[in-house]
Amino acid sequence: MVTYVYKIFDGYSWFWYPCQPNEVVYSYAVAGKPVTAPVISSLTQSPAPICQGSYGYVYCNLSQGNGTLTYNWSASDLPAGAYITPMGNKCKVTYSTSASATKANGSNQIMAPLAQIYCTVSNSAGSDNDSMTPSFSTNCGGCPTLAFEENGVIENENPILTK
Repeated sequence: MVTYVYKIFDGYSWFWYPCQPNEVVYSYAVAGKPVTAPVISSLTQSPAPICQGSYGYVYCNLSQGNGTLTYNWSASDLPAGAYITPMGNKCKVTYSTSASATKANGSNQIMAPLAQIYCTVSNSAGSDNDSMTPSFSTNCGGCPTLAFEENGVIENENPILTK
């Protein structure tokens, strides 16, 4: 924005219009994108399940929201040895090998209460929150397999097992 002052002679004397140069007040506005409140579309996990002795991530996916976003993560009822590490829009979930989880009838399923991971995201326009039940397993082992792509199709081959 530019401010103009004019030196005018009215036939008798000189004067400044609309004001003296040292009385000019500068005013401006910044045109930009308004801040919109965040809206969480989903929380997603990768990989699923998170195996004992490994880690994975839970992602907070937004359908809208801009400006300075703040993510707050928390968890409840995680299996023994599991913990979270907030990392902005994602949360690292570590499941320690030193933990022993309660199993149902010798299966790999962890019993209730179900773990929950919570995310709250906020900015100057508002906030939103969501939660999810992450998937854990105490035993993700099995026979190693080899997979390859052939003509756009994934083919599984297991050279360890013989007929």
